[in-house]
Amino acid sequence: MNERARASFAGVAAVACLVVMVTARNHLLVAASAAVALVYVSSRSALPWVELLPLPRGACLMLRRILRSAVYLPCVFFFPLPSFAPAWWALVGGFLVGGIGVALEWKEVRRWLQPAYLRLFPPVTPLERSRDIIHFAIGGPAQEYLYRYVVIFAAAPLIGPFSILLSAVLFVAEHLVQRSAGAWDRKDIALHAGLSLALGSLAYGNGLLPALIGHTLYNAPNLLVAARRPGVSGAATLTTPS
Repeated sequence: MNERARASFAGVAAVACLVVMVTARNHLLVAASAAVALVYVSSRSALPWVELLPLPRGACLMLRRILRSAVYLPCVFFFPLPSFAPAWWALVGGFLVGGIGVALEWKEVRRWLQPAYLRLFPPVTPLERSRDIIHFAIGGPAQEYLYRYVVIFAAAPLIGPFSILLSAVLFVAEHLVQRSAGAWDRKDIALHAGLSLALGSLAYGNGLLPALIGHTLYNAPNLLVAARRPGVSGAATLTTPS
């Protein structure tokens, strides 16, 4: 399938997922399934239609990045608001899980933050830097909303605590079907599966906040890298959609 056909298929499938969510909004498990399918479909697309909008090039690039996170959130219109009043130990657990995730990759994190390593990357424009910061700042919380709230909330009445496992499987599977999945190895799969199970266990019965804390803390090194990469002045001009 060529890129144009793939984009057309992704667009039709995405609209179908949205239609299912709207028409099945009173059936939470069906709506949650359609929401996950929407993410899977979108993860395989470069969203080329954004370039057709009557917007400046920089605005299109920023919009594409925002849409990458917004695709996790349509269920906010159909699901009750998540709880943000967890037990104190669940909050502590969120910090611990995020901190353990960073610690397990500390060797890589230290290398990423070395000035000599950062200089290996091409300089970024202000727009590119903002785009990357937005991705790592809101992408994680958006994923937590879908997998640790929507999926668990919809599936728990049927399968109870096994909804934690379901959310972890769907979370890891999404990363494996993404366009950049080739960068993952067994260590990445094991680490993200473990983090997902831990965050799901904290969210189950305690609301979304502990999972938000854990994922945001785990993404903090990526935010630092995005903020510290060498910069260039001038208007942003990117050639690779993401």
